[in-house]
Amino acid sequence: NEVNASLQGSALLNLLGPQLELKLEELPFFSESKPWPGPWKYLGKDIEGRDVKMPMVGLGTWQYDSDRAYFATKLALMLGYRHVDTAYGYKNQEGVGKAIRESGVPRDQIFVTTKIPGGLLLNEATAALETNLRQLN
Repeated sequence: NEVNASLQGSALLNLLGPQLELKLEELPFFSESKPWPGPWKYLGKDIEGRDVKMPMVGLGTWQYDSDRAYFATKLALMLGYRHVDTAYGYKNQEGVGKAIRESGVPRDQIFVTTKIPGGLLLNEATAALETNLRQLN
């Protein structure tokens, strides 16, 4: 179940810690040219008319600080995950963004979900979204 998988992932991260030096090309199932095999959920079209599909399996980073989110995201992407969930309030988006940049996985193969707090005025929501993008880039 989801809790068990999260606990196992945390134990693995504690074991690997900063020594996580895995290389994508050394993993027998990794192929940069082959995206996540699925399942996917079709969401519609983006503003440029391209299909938007979300992987139905993803890494949640709630309760991870930025360092742990970095290692968890790096490991998940190496293992084939292509969906990462984070949020403004988690305060870990810089670690998630760093892992994505360093992963070697083409950015167009990674689906990132993030959130902002509810109840914000338009200018506050815009500022929070800009902060999300800055932290994830």
